[in-house]
Amino acid sequence: MKYNAAGYLVIPTNGIYFIYAQVTFKCLQDCSKLVQQFFVSIFKKNNHYQDPEVLLKSYVRPQAKGDDFLKISTYQGGAFKLYADDHMYVEVPKNSRISVHEQETYFGAFLLEPSASD
Repeated sequence: MKYNAAGYLVIPTNGIYFIYAQVTFKCLQDCSKLVQQFFVSIFKKNNHYQDPEVLLKSYVRPQAKGDDFLKISTYQGGAFKLYADDHMYVEVPKNSRISVHEQETYFGAFLLEPSASD
């Protein structure tokens, strides 16, 4: 499985895949003053459909009274039938402060069961 030049995760062959993502948001001040909640969406797009399809969406809400520095994470994962050349990507709110540590924020997929061409 590879990422293309545009940053999409490209599915190499037809099959059932487990798709997963964890995103850790960080706040340098009280998060509750900045946003009501953070969300993470995993999308699929391909040449057969004009609009991307949301596969997974998760939400996390900062605590009501935050510290000066706070990290909050949301994880999501699920099994989906995907086809060769499907493109996967993650979307978060604009201007979100995302932790770039690979142990805290990641996205991937692995093949559970290959399938014949449909």
